[in-house]
Amino acid sequence: MTLLEFCRDFFPGEEIISPTEEGMAVHFCRLLELESMWQESGRFSCDQILPSHILNLLQSGKWQYRKDEARQGGDWTGEGSFLLTQETLQTLERFHLVLDLQAVDLEYERRPYFRMRGRPVTEEQAFDILCRTNMPLSYSQTGKYPWKNLVYSSGILDNDWFDIFPHGWVRPDGTVGMNGVSGIKYPEENDIMTDIIDLELAFPYLDLVIAITDWDEVPDYVWKALPENDEGLEREDYPDFLEHIICGLWLHNNTVELMAAERAREKYLEYNRLYGGQDEDMFKWRYCKERGLRPVDTAYLKRMIRAHGLDPEEVLAGYEWGPLGLQKQSYGPVSGQY
Repeated sequence: MTLLEFCRDFFPGEEIISPTEEGMAVHFCRLLELESMWQESGRFSCDQILPSHILNLLQSGKWQYRKDEARQGGDWTGEGSFLLTQETLQTLERFHLVLDLQAVDLEYERRPYFRMRGRPVTEEQAFDILCRTNMPLSYSQTGKYPWKNLVYSSGILDNDWFDIFPHGWVRPDGTVGMNGVSGIKYPEENDIMTDIIDLELAFPYLDLVIAITDWDEVPDYVWKALPENDEGLEREDYPDFLEHIICGLWLHNNTVELMAAERAREKYLEYNRLYGGQDEDMFKWRYCKERGLRPVDTAYLKRMIRAHGLDPEEVLAGYEWGPLGLQKQSYGPVSGQY
């Protein structure tokens, strides 16, 4: 189905998006009412359920203004709907979702372990991705908010090449892939889908697969070996990985597919064979740390800052590389995604 069909049919029997004489309209008030009902029922824990998240992403100014005003003022007293721009409508019609029914409404572990493999991107595409997904300096630390067109993540996936353990799902050389765990606890389907749709909309050239397991960070047999033996946490040579895949995500050609276990295993094996490389260890979380590697150095960071129209000397004043990654000299470590 197209993204337009998904948003339109998300609430059965409700005309949330419908054609009018002026164009395709979003019935704003009714969507807010339905969101409130669904949130109160406990079906979603996120502030924005998927249709409104998508619409806000594509047409943020009008959407967020009305949503904020409606919240602050109680009852909405303005127009009950607004028109989608032609650009938004074209994106909604171009973008597709494929959902395997067996993969819908799954319950995920506290921090599910996953593996991602993808077709490499160009170095310029990698630079664009890192500029918009890996932000080492926060608003409070720079005194201003210089970063434009960021792609925010709820924490399922991250690029953090400035951390004590440099890691990420894309590298400056264009390599795409990682072994990791969810950065948020007990992610829901809505958390995962919003992150993945954001990535595909922002970077339509991505072609990657994510295989998600029923493990909480590591296999059960590794947890049972702790604290006597914690080597399994670092080794990640889990021979039964494929058996524990419960679902997968496939981003390709303006499409996001949520795949059931069997198809996820097949697609992961295909992409790992094509793009896993000669050294699969490179996708492990501690790979760079253990080898003393830092793929994103100061020169690269300065280039990122210049891309946002800022003076790197001014922004980086008082920062240095330390044992904990990039850090402010008097305030401790400064790393991560904001």
